[in-house]
Amino acid sequence: MPFIPQRTTITVRTTIHFKYVFFSLDGSHTEEAVMSDVSLAHSCLGAGGIVALDDALNPDWPGVTSGLSRYLMRQESTQHENDVVPQSSGLSPFAFGYNKCFLSTGDPWNTLYRNALQPYERKQSTFWNCPVSILPQGFIASHFGND
Repeated sequence: MPFIPQRTTITVRTTIHFKYVFFSLDGSHTEEAVMSDVSLAHSCLGAGGIVALDDALNPDWPGVTSGLSRYLMRQESTQHENDVVPQSSGLSPFAFGYNKCFLSTGDPWNTLYRNALQPYERKQSTFWNCPVSILPQGFIASHFGND
């Protein structure tokens, strides 16, 4: 799998001829950039692919939280348009931990991943009507991440 550093959305879309299984997003921390990055990652993922979004609930980077929320809100409104709910029209969260939000292409994948993480979770919760595993925050992220 090639590493694609610092490329534009247009370049990435014309470069990729196959589907990815994992994306790690730690880029610009603005709302608009996060929405764009998550949308791009989703368009490049295969079924069951995972996106790890850095700083998703970090109070030092509110643009990441609002960008993720706007992406999920857009997915929710698309799903409920005309009372037709497609099985997987976007990404949905399945876990939070280590200063990241982990998203995937929906069930059955999200359930599979949550079940695999169950021995490691601190607790279970919901985020945007999605059940999520809450994992440890991790020493480095919670103590040194933004200093």
